[in-house]
Amino acid sequence: MTRAMLMGLLAAVSLAGCEAEQKSAQEAAGKAAERAEAVGKDVRQKAGEATDAAKKYAVEKKAEYAKTVEEKLGSLGRQIDEMKKKADTATSDARTRILESVKDLESKKAVVAKKLDEIKSSSALAWDDMKTGLEKAMKELGESYDKAKSRF
Repeated sequence: MTRAMLMGLLAAVSLAGCEAEQKSAQEAAGKAAERAEAVGKDVRQKAGEATDAAKKYAVEKKAEYAKTVEEKLGSLGRQIDEMKKKADTATSDARTRILESVKDLESKKAVVAKKLDEIKSSSALAWDDMKTGLEKAMKELGESYDKAKSRF
């Protein structure tokens, strides 16, 4: 019987140790969950800050780009006006050709202006995708002006 009592006592001590380990493991799991929640909150906050910074940067770049295009468009507009003045003093045949070129240039300038307005009204993140079309239109306008200028 002593042997049976010894076995029972050993079993009771073992169970008490298991319950203590289980309680300790639960406490550790709870602390780990709290830490994970705090880290998750910090990550969400930092991600939000990074997104805000990216949007602000995109808005600034869009504004700078629009200003640059407006300046180029203004300059080309003045050059087209100069071309019109040349038409006033040109011979009849030359005047006709110059005015045809001016009409073409003004049409292309209007396309650029429209694309610029679209970019200005676009979201800060979408404007970059639209920039390619505007750059193509600007290039075409510039090349057309250079070609017309070389002829007159």
